[in-house]
Amino acid sequence: DHLLAASSTSGGSKQMIISITLDNVLKELGMDEGFAVHPRHDCPHLPAVTAVPPSGINVTSPCVECTSDCATVENWICLTCYTIHCGRVVNEHMLLHSAELSHPIVLGFVDLSVWCYHCDSYIESPVLYEAKNAAYMSKFGETMPNIYSK
Repeated sequence: DHLLAASSTSGGSKQMIISITLDNVLKELGMDEGFAVHPRHDCPHLPAVTAVPPSGINVTSPCVECTSDCATVENWICLTCYTIHCGRVVNEHMLLHSAELSHPIVLGFVDLSVWCYHCDSYIESPVLYEAKNAAYMSKFGETMPNIYSK
């Protein structure tokens, strides 16, 4: 947490101790905007997650509503109906889908994180493994390590 530096003058009559924290260094560098993500483990909306369809998940599929070249940028898949829509930073189609149909839980193709719109939080649960694994297999060509198995 802290980096301490000490110096003294000849003879040891004067000492200076400097305490430097990572937060202070990042602030000085203009890099203090980051934050830690703490996913919720008790999302009450997990029953909305349905089984992955037999066709699986293709992380290169476009947003079903976008018609431009941004159709494959920052997409999410609904874990209730498995339709693919773009995220908030593109055209907000997944946000609109969730609001219109009350489908709360979505999986992002960029980092395979899962978001619950109703909780307004990232979530993590063993219930999500099937969908996360299907997306992982599409993205990396191998099975995702099961962090939920004991």
